[in-house]
Amino acid sequence: MGLAAVQDCVARLYTHPGFRAEFFARSIGADDLEGSEAQLVTGLSPAQVRFFARSLVRKRLNEVSDLIPETREALGPGFAPLFFTFAEDSLPAGVDKHRKDALAFCSYLQRLASRGCLQPGWAADVVRHDAARLRASMPGIRLTGGSFRHVVPTHGRADEADSLPQGTPTYRTVEVWWRLRRSSPIRHFVWSVPALPGLRNVHQSLRAIRQL
Repeated sequence: MGLAAVQDCVARLYTHPGFRAEFFARSIGADDLEGSEAQLVTGLSPAQVRFFARSLVRKRLNEVSDLIPETREALGPGFAPLFFTFAEDSLPAGVDKHRKDALAFCSYLQRLASRGCLQPGWAADVVRHDAARLRASMPGIRLTGGSFRHVVPTHGRADEADSLPQGTPTYRTVEVWWRLRRSSPIRHFVWSVPALPGLRNVHQSLRAIRQL
């Protein structure tokens, strides 16, 4: 019981900022420990605990940034600070935790965007695109998709990617990810309609049907 209590207390110190602050302010959490166990926990250095806790969050940041690269590029230097704020109240658990972490972060960013707190504004569509693509890769998901106001950088067209920072909505893009069976490879369908002002007839193009 004593060892389990020590492990639980230390884990919470490393992963819960609020508990960590209260613990070092009033040494809460050590009441269930006895003797050398209590001394072990209360003898931890606050600076070392904070350093290790931040290294854990940075490891999560690296994993998530690899899973949602478009969002990372769209937010630029703001990506890491936003993730650190998000991570203070969120901790993934169980299997596939990195993908769950990335999806939860995307949901957090979308909530910020709904309140007008995500800059640049066009990044909201990039976040939605990353989240849809990531959901499509989850086991058991056979169909998902979305409609986006901007062509996102992964479509491989430099002229369109370069236009994104100016927030120019040149396309309405519909994307669908699907697979025939659970074990089938994911396929990806992209359909874009140019939205140029003053034109009644717009060119509709089937951009890609490809296997990821």
